[in-house]
Amino acid sequence: MSRADQREARPARLAVVALVSLGLVARLAPALMMAPDGTARLPGARAALALARSLADGRGFALTEEPEGRPGAPSESPTDGQPQSAAVPAVGPAGPGVRRAPMMPAYPLLLALAEGSADAPVRPALVVQAVCGAATMVLAAWMAYRLAGVWAAVVAAALLAFDPFQVLFTALVSPVTLAALALAAESAAGLVAVEAVRTGRRAWPWVVAAGLAQAAAAYVAVWTLALVPVAAAAALVSRHRKRLVAAWAVATAVVVVALAPWLVRHPVQGGAVGRETHRAEYLAGLAGAGAAQEGGAEPAEPTGIVAGAVGRAGRLWSPALAPGLEDGPLHPAAGYTSLVPAALLAVAGLWALRGRAEAWWLLGPAAAATLWHAAVGGWPGDRAAVLAPLAALAGAGLVAMLGKNGATTMSNKE
Repeated sequence: MSRADQREARPARLAVVALVSLGLVARLAPALMMAPDGTARLPGARAALALARSLADGRGFALTEEPEGRPGAPSESPTDGQPQSAAVPAVGPAGPGVRRAPMMPAYPLLLALAEGSADAPVRPALVVQAVCGAATMVLAAWMAYRLAGVWAAVVAAALLAFDPFQVLFTALVSPVTLAALALAAESAAGLVAVEAVRTGRRAWPWVVAAGLAQAAAAYVAVWTLALVPVAAAAALVSRHRKRLVAAWAVATAVVVVALAPWLVRHPVQGGAVGRETHRAEYLAGLAGAGAAQEGGAEPAEPTGIVAGAVGRAGRLWSPALAPGLEDGPLHPAAGYTSLVPAALLAVAGLWALRGRAEAWWLLGPAAAATLWHAAVGGWPGDRAAVLAPLAALAGAGLVAMLGKNGATTMSNKE
């Protein structure tokens, strides 16, 4: 980089540091100030807390489903109004109940490690989430820098710094923030790997790193595994098909090896990977607009396979507030002021960089989330976990629209 480029890059780098710092403060504030009884408002939060209590008490990573009135059945706590589920030993039969691990283990493990704080057991986990959110900002800025220079990094950091959903999720019991960090790490490693393949350089260290990050994401949220077939399809249609398919095979092997302890353990435990025991909390996310009414039936899915898939994918990307957030601190227009601008700028970035395979790679997490939700369903708030690579593309898009190249990009320099 020339001295002129360095002089131009310095204020942009300072701006990135300032934005990340402000973003960290913006995340720490609600994480430290949120009332404990308001942190478990999202789908899956109660199951995560129940598993964390089971782990912290040494009773294993599984819950027991029992008919109402039997030991082990979920019941309402007289103190906090949250269901308490009895856990069972880590190995062996659980009596008449069905033992299940209702979600992947990474997030309940984080909550279990935070159980040592007597006054506010969840608070340390929320602080960790705030730090993870800031780390996700750094990775997004770094990806944007590699794509289009330092000013693209500023835009990417700015889009995530005060995004209302990113900030709020750090103060709630939800694996979204951890999943976002893991997917951002995978996107960053994959971006460098694809660059290396495109330019004929050594790619395997970054391929292995991407595989490890994918496994980490899967340990947080099982839906992130949808990125594996998405990456395979992208490799098959690429101009660098042979090397990219080989890289995909190596990364997939790393994922399988890293997930092997869970895949071996799970049949012994008798659970269903990613199965949410407290299904009532997911009714709105899986079945359509509006929360399930007490004592009522589930909202009906659109008739037809295609219509149902389109409806579920549409709910994922709807700017409307996801179920569980309607009565929270976010304004109903929050999605229109954060998701919509980022998505439009990401499209502009993809168009500006349409000849570079790594730009298309950054669409992978969003495509994977869409594929999973269309096929299986899920909570619409999952889209927050894939916004970091989109923010990197958005930074490149705005830089291209303004014609400001900033400093030389890393990928071109190398």
